[in-house]
Amino acid sequence: MPCLGIDFGSENLLVGIARQRGVDILVNEASNRATPACVTFDEKQRFIGEQANQRKNSKWQNTFYAVKQLIGRKYADANVQKELSLLPFRTVEMEDGFVGFCVNYLDTDRVLSCEQIAAMLLSCMRDVANADNLHKLGTVPSSWDAVITIPSWWDQNQRKSLLAAAEIAGLNCLQLLSEHAAAGVTWLRRNFAALTDKPVRMMLFDMGHASATCAIMSFTAVEGKASLVVEGVSHDEWLGGRSYDQILAQHFADKFEEKHTGVKIMENPKAAQRLVQGVQRVRKLLTANNEAPLNVECLINDLDLHFRVSREDLAALGAEVTARIEPMVRRALEMAKIANPLDGSVSAFEVIGGAARMPLVQDELARTLGMGSSKDLHQTLNNEECICNGAALQGAFISPHFRLNQTVAVHDYNLNPVTVVWAKPGVKPAEPMESDAAVAAEDLEQLMAFDRGCQVPMTRAVTFRRSQDFNVYLHYADQAALPNAGTHTFLAAVNLTGVKPTADGGKSKVKVHVTLDRSGVLDVSESTMEVTETYEEVVKKPKPVEEKPEAETTPEPAPEAGDEDVPMTEEESKEAPKAPEPEFIEEKVTKTRKTFRPLPMGKKLAGIPGAAICKYVKEEQSLNDIDRREVAIATLRNDLESFVYSMSDDLDLKYTEVTTEEERSAIKSTLMGVEDWLYSEEGEEATMDALTAKMDQVKALAAPIVEKYTALHAPPPPPEPKEEKAEAEKEAEGEAEAKEGEAEAQPEEEGDVDME
Repeated sequence: MPCLGIDFGSENLLVGIARQRGVDILVNEASNRATPACVTFDEKQRFIGEQANQRKNSKWQNTFYAVKQLIGRKYADANVQKELSLLPFRTVEMEDGFVGFCVNYLDTDRVLSCEQIAAMLLSCMRDVANADNLHKLGTVPSSWDAVITIPSWWDQNQRKSLLAAAEIAGLNCLQLLSEHAAAGVTWLRRNFAALTDKPVRMMLFDMGHASATCAIMSFTAVEGKASLVVEGVSHDEWLGGRSYDQILAQHFADKFEEKHTGVKIMENPKAAQRLVQGVQRVRKLLTANNEAPLNVECLINDLDLHFRVSREDLAALGAEVTARIEPMVRRALEMAKIANPLDGSVSAFEVIGGAARMPLVQDELARTLGMGSSKDLHQTLNNEECICNGAALQGAFISPHFRLNQTVAVHDYNLNPVTVVWAKPGVKPAEPMESDAAVAAEDLEQLMAFDRGCQVPMTRAVTFRRSQDFNVYLHYADQAALPNAGTHTFLAAVNLTGVKPTADGGKSKVKVHVTLDRSGVLDVSESTMEVTETYEEVVKKPKPVEEKPEAETTPEPAPEAGDEDVPMTEEESKEAPKAPEPEFIEEKVTKTRKTFRPLPMGKKLAGIPGAAICKYVKEEQSLNDIDRREVAIATLRNDLESFVYSMSDDLDLKYTEVTTEEERSAIKSTLMGVEDWLYSEEGEEATMDALTAKMDQVKALAAPIVEKYTALHAPPPPPEPKEEKAEAEKEAEGEAEAKEGEAEAQPEEEGDVDME
């Protein structure tokens, strides 16, 4: 089964596939490697990726994006509200408290969850992979494995929501891989030959469209087995290219209002979106130019916006955003316990991400690290594709369908500590089970299961002494340190049943295994109880020897003089009687042993429930059926329109010699009627059956003319060569003579034959 690597970005998505010769970053239907992360709903059809981006301005109320910033987060979260204030489309709070998108589709209003929109984007990546596989190999896999990249600071709800989106899209997600770890895998693969058992450190700075990350990673490799360990990672959710875009957009909107009093661009969603797109183009141009024009035609009220922007203007306006780079880098160095990164403790300083191309960002990063110039920073990785490349490589490393002579073990960094909480013995379990709020704080005990900075994946075993059933809860340890303000700290509740006291009435030993898997998802994988078992074992013991009465013995005669001991020969030794073999008897012995038996568990975990996932899968299948139907109708409509136009032209240019003027006029009249029908309201709403009937009608009308023309202009059969014709005549004559000879050789009738 092939494995995909998907870079789930804020603005764009990329997909790569690991093959024998390496990783291929695939192109979409527009021959672009990066696919816009947006979805548009039209009156009859939805569009994803490139087609949605083309309708972003005209269908701004029904085009949805920024899913990465909203998925798995509560609607009441302050960061979510700040994000929603920048978006033009409508959202609501769903019943479960998460964000829902208000969609008008097929003349009905509906609310779609973030998981559904994310699943549509992932299914688009799956379709890109299917098209590439069909083109290169001629087949389409029945299913795809995938490794999807995510930010390091995502919590449990966000991770589980994206896993649910992958399931809805029909992808088997092998791992959710941190973006910095994916870039680290790409760097490790390129420098594999130079690595040894001595750790090599690399600092990675990644600034994309919405956020920035700084990570310190160490690499080792011994005999084809490499290891990547993340020693420290920090982030800033609001430090990205769009932060500069919003500042520039607001600045020029204010300047525009000074010229045109009362015109407020930022209060008009469509105009604000177009202005942000314009300043984004200018920001990218300033990466390689000192000055660039900002032109937006007919921005609002038929007014044009024209300004010129310089690098100095960008640096001055974005100084507050740029200043946030230093504290983020300092936090990462502090986590990795690096005082001076230039003392040789860090071997490489890699910079990736689209927004990191800006000179002011690189200059600030170099100043923070104490470098003389930004030229000392390394840019050996592809800014936009290294994360996708690393995800595809990681998929090949962990997929059971690949055999590689090199392996890489990724050990990520846990940012959010998790504690195990339980009620003291004798305290009644809380009701409902998923909450421990009903238990007084003094009756609760807790233990740190996964501290900040522990490696991921990891499994902890917590041992309890209990004589009856009890509950165990998992919580975030420090709510104030969570990236999503207001996030509920509850992660899981487990009800352990079947706990019994020991045979002597004491408390049994119960072990609960808590796992933080390679995707960073928390789970209670197993619970066991120590049991003392009594069993019988059959052992063999030597049979006791029976005592026989002593017989009278006669003294042996003394050896005569000259007699000596003569050794026996080999034959004599064989004939000599052997000592009897010892006899054994089987006996049953009662023994005891200690073993751990699994306990039944009732689990309630944070995240989207399975019933909701099943519902979303059915809805996605229904939407796919509608899309396929609409695409088929549009294709048939285009074919019918093309046939009408081509046939109208051929009647005057091609089929004049096989038709009369009256016939051509009658056919043209019918074709014109079909054309008018196509552009009428009835034709616009036509179904597949109606279009098929019209196509059959015009084809039946044109078929006799086409047959006449084909028969008239059919090429004559090629003449046979003279030599071949002569040989064929000779062969025919030879066959005729042979037949005459056979006829003469046949005997006469039976009555005329004499027999001796």
